[in-house]
Amino acid sequence: MPCPARISAVAEPDAARRTAEKLSPPFAGRLNVHSIVAPNYGVTVVEAFSHEADKFAAVAYVAQAHRIAAAGIAAVGDDVNDLPMIRRAGLGVTFTDAKPDLRDAADHVADDGLAAFIHELIAGRFDG
Repeated sequence: MPCPARISAVAEPDAARRTAEKLSPPFAGRLNVHSIVAPNYGVTVVEAFSHEADKFAAVAYVAQAHRIAAAGIAAVGDDVNDLPMIRRAGLGVTFTDAKPDLRDAADHVADDGLAAFIHELIAGRFDG
């Protein structure tokens, strides 16, 4: 596991977008920099963290302890910070209102919501 470093700041949506756009080029290849909406809190956040410490790295670390290969991982996400996880999981899932890049990368779009998708998956009615 890499040694994760993370910096987050709350900002107005336009300021967060501009800040992320300004920080991304000088730190390319060293930091992941995103502007994301945190809907549960009603704020926009600029986040910067180690290039090697994305959400999939954390999921894969836990899965490794249970001997689960990447192909056996289902990952669900709804914003740009979820993109590496969606791309690298065996089954990447997002939602209808996710950003276009995320919908394009996902294996499945849960049109009826997460609960309905999980129900279908558990019932064995999901065909990918």
